[in-house]
Amino acid sequence: MRFPTRQHRVRERLAAISLTVLAFAVPGTAPATAQPAPTPQPRIIDGHLAEFNPGLISMGEPGTHDCTGSIIAPTWVLTANHCVHPDTVTKHQIRYGTLAHAKGTIVNIAQTHRNIGADLALLRLATPITDTAPVRLAHHDPNTGDDLTLWGWGKTTPDGPASDVLKYAFATVQGLRPGDDNNATVIELTGKTGTPWKGDSGGPAFALVDGAPVQVGVCSTGRYQHKTSTYVSITAYRAWIHSIAGV
Repeated sequence: MRFPTRQHRVRERLAAISLTVLAFAVPGTAPATAQPAPTPQPRIIDGHLAEFNPGLISMGEPGTHDCTGSIIAPTWVLTANHCVHPDTVTKHQIRYGTLAHAKGTIVNIAQTHRNIGADLALLRLATPITDTAPVRLAHHDPNTGDDLTLWGWGKTTPDGPASDVLKYAFATVQGLRPGDDNNATVIELTGKTGTPWKGDSGGPAFALVDGAPVQVGVCSTGRYQHKTSTYVSITAYRAWIHSIAGV
């Protein structure tokens, strides 16, 4: 799986592609998906147009995009807890295998599993995805100073619609810390070429490990004024993920 390089950033910056930015439910910020405060949620502003889809899904009611997620096994998707609602199974769909969130193959959700201590959720699919390779999940957290790539279909302006096409941005790890509304372990990031925003919630942060992309985090919260975001650590909750999804 090929990942973007810094040369891609130069070309795509010239193309003036905009990703979206994360925000909090406090003055000057906003939640990442259409969900009431105090739940914090994200998006991506400034950034780059994706040339491929590294195993991501768009989640929402038919014809809409609410959250991003990643395929971690043929029948399992990993996303954010705040993306899941009591009516998710009956009203929401998964779309995959596309750069445009309105296109792709549709799969229904059969069951949801929400982590009570972290902004993570697992979605069991009604039909296995057999034509897209699952993402690899991390066994170790990234180091402070590492650069990650953040992906999603989030808004490209604070009050605009979701991005029609998949985008990514580069961000730098500032360290690990407890989450803002719980003691979940999160990776704190500062955006370099963009920051997540509404609709990027649940999307992945990838690190390169031995030259291959590995998902290290799940998009949870952020502040667009400071170009910061938090991603729930995959490593900290790997045992929970494995106990349900088997990966």
